[in-house]
Amino acid sequence: MAGGFGGIVTDWQIIVTADRVNSALSVVHALDRVVGLSRDNALAAADRMREEGLAAISSPSQQAAESTVARLRGYGLDASVAWSES
Repeated sequence: MAGGFGGIVTDWQIIVTADRVNSALSVVHALDRVVGLSRDNALAAADRMREEGLAAISSPSQQAAESTVARLRGYGLDASVAWSES
């Protein structure tokens, strides 16, 4: 799981799914701009997407996750909100 939102870990997750359209560079850029991930964490998330098909990023609340998903979709990423049973 990538960090996000100041390292706060909650059960709300933003799931970003790999696709054949977006390059790793565009994914890193979107995660940096929208989620605020450091370049290293954004690169790690992009690598997870390539290797595992998706990356999960913690969100402080459902509302924040939904807002972030909408913004990531504006960058052309396939993103959704999920509740993690941890």
